[in-house]
Amino acid sequence: MPFNVTSYIPLTTTPLSAPLPSQIQNMPVRFAFSPAVGYPVPRNATPYVGAVDTGVTSSSSATGLTVSPNPGTAGQAVVFTATVTGGSGVPSGTVTFFNGAASLGTGTLNGSGVATLSSAALAAGTYTITAQYAGNANYGGSNSNAVSLTINAAATGGTTSSTTGLTVSRTPELRGRRSCLRQTVTSSSGVPSGTVTFFNGAASLGTGTLNGSGVATCRARH
Repeated sequence: MPFNVTSYIPLTTTPLSAPLPSQIQNMPVRFAFSPAVGYPVPRNATPYVGAVDTGVTSSSSATGLTVSPNPGTAGQAVVFTATVTGGSGVPSGTVTFFNGAASLGTGTLNGSGVATLSSAALAAGTYTITAQYAGNANYGGSNSNAVSLTINAAATGGTTSSTTGLTVSRTPELRGRRSCLRQTVTSSSGVPSGTVTFFNGAASLGTGTLNGSGVATCRARH
């Protein structure tokens, strides 16, 4: 609230020996004060009387940053999350996310002091991500610590690797009979389906269809 500081300055050149009234000491603002010639500036008030700043003192803020997923994959969305805290209450305003000095975009703080930005535009490589809170009338701005983000190259093609194992069962002394060729195909992403062709050198011995367990068989004459 406005207050007439000069009304508390005594008409004397002797420095004040007692604190200024509590109305001045407890006010959350600093006052511009220019005493008349010959009168001292009191220096025992809190805040300091005589400063030229007449604005309300802002509370400090702190900004934290998380990046997920990390590492990420090219073409996959990465979410940048900034959390801004203050001494009391919840800061409001905007947060800008940076890769080095380049802006990635801006997010607005919600009622919990959290701002997010999602981007799938980062190519494969390593990035240094920071978040910068702009501040507002009640809170000063702040910067987060840097977070190193790695984006891996996307896999080419749409197939998953597989491995095969071959077993042969036959009765060696019965020539002219058929042997049972058994092929098992496995994959880390489930049970493969399709067909398996068996060869003797470059000559095809026959084809078998994979069953629900990834096994194909073929009867071949020997």
